Amino acid sequence: MGDTASPTTGLSASLRSAGFALGRLKTGTPARLLKSSINFADLEEQLGDTTPYPFSFLHSSVPNVSNQVSCYKTYTSALTRQIVLDNLHRSIHIRETVKGPRYCPSLEAKILRFRDKEAHVVWLEPEGYDSELIYPNGISCSMPEDVQVDLVRSIPGLEKAEIVRPAYGVEYDHVDARELRGVFFAFYILRFTFHVLRLLFPFPHRIASHRTASHCPALRSVSSVTPGS
Repeated sequence: MGDTASPTTGLSASLRSAGFALGRLKTGTPARLLKSSINFADLEEQLGDTTPYPFSFLHSSVPNVSNQVSCYKTYTSALTRQIVLDNLHRSIHIRETVKGPRYCPSLEAKILRFRDKEAHVVWLEPEGYDSELIYPNGISCSMPEDVQVDLVRSIPGLEKAEIVRPAYGVEYDHVDARELRGVFFAFYILRFTFHVLRLLFPFPHRIASHRTASHCPALRSVSSVTPGS
């Protein structure tokens, strides 16, 4: 946030003064949508795997096999594309103020980089068994909230969707992986990362029953994040 009094800013300064090489990266998350406001009728349902396989070799089976939750596939439209292009000047991350890779490219970035694509896939993923939130995988962005409303409602099935929480982008410091020389330091960084993620992304039990481990974006792991712009 640029606040020198921030504990996370102080941590970065402390690590840098200790001689560790730091970098600056960015990521983002899409808006969360209210499930009851979405029209699933004409969307493609994606069922869970008939025989799901666990992510870890430490497990021989997957819990809740008989109670899998479907996801649904939709696509951005020509109107979505136009809304993004008309508001690029209002997108924080697309200004490229921070260089470096992202775990998932923003919708703005995809539209700019793949200009020949008329549409981009959006997966509507339930947040959990007892949650009314839908995670629209594929439309992370850092647009202002008023633009996000028009953007979301330009997508088939989401014409009347209600945004419970808007999408946002974050920028964060990271320690160069080549700097993790000691086991203690590596453990400390990973432990700190876990606690920060729990604060910023408070949904550790997202359901991802619709795809196997090899191509499931719902169970994601991201690096240590420090709120940015």
